Amino acid sequence: MKTDEKTHANSQIEIVALTKSKKLFDGVYIEGRLNGVSVRFTVDTGASSTLVSIDVYRKIRPDCQPHFINDDIERKIITADGSPLKCYGVANFDIELDGLKFNKQFLVVEITDDILLGSD
Repeated sequence: MKTDEKTHANSQIEIVALTKSKKLFDGVYIEGRLNGVSVRFTVDTGASSTLVSIDVYRKIRPDCQPHFINDDIERKIITADGSPLKCYGVANFDIELDGLKFNKQFLVVEITDDILLGSD
């Protein structure tokens, strides 16, 4: 946990705010934006597709949230250890990375990372 201390000049009360921060493991992370939401891209050299967390998808303002593409394709997403991931669908997202802006189609799945950046 990270501690932020704030003290008011006219007060003898010290306010300490504790915030929980996600532990990052060794890896390559890129800060960016996805449809206006600040996200952390985790570079996954073993992933063939880029995956967006359903939690990040739900944080996108409704007027900016991309609709799932109805292509009637049943997708089975398997992790490196062989376990399946729930796939909600595929959508086109607006991405911002270090000043670069582009639109790309990603799968929306149930993962703990914001985005796993695959080789696609």
